[in-house]
Amino acid sequence: MIVKKYLLIFVGSGRDELLHLTPHLKALNFEVGWIAQSEQAREVLSSADCLSLVLIDATDTAETERGVVSFIRERQPRLPIIWIQRKGAVPIFSGPPPDVILQGHVEPDVLTAVAATLLRERFYTRGLVDDLVASVVGIGRESFGTELTPADPVLKSTTEQISGLSTLLYFAGSGVAGHVIAGAAPEYLITLHQRLLPNIAKPTLEQLADLLGELANQVVGRLRSQHGLVFDVGAPLLVRGANVVVRQVAGSPALLVSFHDGPSRIDIELCLHRFDERLTVRQVTSSLPPGELVFL
Repeated sequence: MIVKKYLLIFVGSGRDELLHLTPHLKALNFEVGWIAQSEQAREVLSSADCLSLVLIDATDTAETERGVVSFIRERQPRLPIIWIQRKGAVPIFSGPPPDVILQGHVEPDVLTAVAATLLRERFYTRGLVDDLVASVVGIGRESFGTELTPADPVLKSTTEQISGLSTLLYFAGSGVAGHVIAGAAPEYLITLHQRLLPNIAKPTLEQLADLLGELANQVVGRLRSQHGLVFDVGAPLLVRGANVVVRQVAGSPALLVSFHDGPSRIDIELCLHRFDERLTVRQVTSSLPPGELVFL
């Protein structure tokens, strides 16, 4: 069960590249903790069950810190670990090694990218991300008559500003709850609407909202079908304005994927407020047939 608070621990000296990483993590609403000694790390790791990532700077005390890796693997085997060591060092671990091993001086941007990837996979598995991307590309092709090209998925804060026109859709059920936000510039939505219904030269705001609402509904519907989850879906909520903040109290950062259609794009945000990893989902043997997009 995902809980609300997440703590990221650094074990090590606090070099410049580590300091550079901190503001990026805080921007995603992570609490960043620094621990200088391995014994302190063991104490925290023994009592904390809400950790998201451990970064170990072992450039000076590799022998001691290898014990911390074994300690983590025994208690939280799925907790991602980044290990930084001296260039040329060959560490030997008694159990499973860290997820990523970096050597020598690490460029801040490289470390930030590695941490972002591990954190994204911590909250959103590759299978879920791949299903989301494939669903949106399929919806674009089958229901909207357009080819969408996905950008790399990234984590984002649930308190960031959004602009343009967006639809917010909540879902909740046994062991799972979250929301999907679909957003795009009004000009692109007008173009998309005119492709589908060329007889309507100037679609109204309500018609554009219906377009986004249908997109969000189809995204949630496909994910529910693909993963065999059982949950209820709320009514789409329209969000309009420049630099609007939709604050969500969630146990994890959101996953954002942008889909490009030439110079335009549609942003899809998925956020799991709650997800019980022990859920046993039914096996889905066939996918839903393509549906129809109907404007009321």
